[in-house]
Amino acid sequence: LTEMISFLFLIATLALAARPSAAFVASSLVSSRQHRILQSGVSTPTSAAGPLFSEESSGGGLFGGLFGGKKADPNEPKELFNIPLESIKSGGLRLALSLHCIGQQNTPDKGTWLANQADDGVIEMWYNPDQSGMFSVTLSEEDGGGILVERHGPAPSLVYQLQESLQLHKLLDEIEVLAIGNEEEIEDENRLLVLKDKDGIDKARATLPARNE
Repeated sequence: LTEMISFLFLIATLALAARPSAAFVASSLVSSRQHRILQSGVSTPTSAAGPLFSEESSGGGLFGGLFGGKKADPNEPKELFNIPLESIKSGGLRLALSLHCIGQQNTPDKGTWLANQADDGVIEMWYNPDQSGMFSVTLSEEDGGGILVERHGPAPSLVYQLQESLQLHKLLDEIEVLAIGNEEEIEDENRLLVLKDKDGIDKARATLPARNE
């Protein structure tokens, strides 16, 4: 099943993805997140906002120097939301969300996003225009399951954050359809995910800027 999912993801990506810069593709395919990128030696995406991952991960600063503390690691991902689940069919859900992300690659413009599925199964969405950030979707089977969405990049641009918000609202729409759509026709045991909290999607949406309807 895993091999089939990876094959379908590769075919869909080749069919729909626009051609991003070579350096960006290299860094996205070799590694998705900071610990592997910084150790791989592959050139990471850069922008006016700075590199996607910074090698300066700690420092004193004014108060750090006085009190011996360290400032936050800019390479640490920022959790945007985490949806707890009662149950999950991770393979099928990963495929469904991967295909959704692939379909969003050219929104709002051709080549705006690059979807990638990392070796560990995490779904990544890289922002091509200024390459200042990306977000990841991690599926977990622990304690019934969960969907974790995180932002990566030490200095994501305002434009990136706006486009990210629009993408995440659409992602939540897709998750909502999979979780509660066609209630009269689909039993919970046949769904790719079952919410632990019936308001879980609304709570996740409340963490995002409101979208224009």
